[in-house]
Amino acid sequence: ISSGMYVVNAIDKRADNLATEKVVSEAASVDRYEFIKNAYFQRRNFLVNDGNLPEGDGDPLDNPDDGSLAPLDPYPR
Repeated sequence: ISSGMYVVNAIDKRADNLATEKVVSEAASVDRYEFIKNAYFQRRNFLVNDGNLPEGDGDPLDNPDDGSLAPLDPYPR
């Protein structure tokens, strides 16, 4: 009886993931790995911050004029 429940549970999980698979295949036509990785990190950032995300994604390259990027020292010590 327990193996039957296992099979039913596996089929149910697969059915739940069919919609997700469709979204991934449509959105990640170029790089599936990068799409899934970015989705994972966005969700993790959301969970770590209890849903209180800072404005923007925190990437300093989005707005380099705000002074968040310091010039690199060509001769570090």
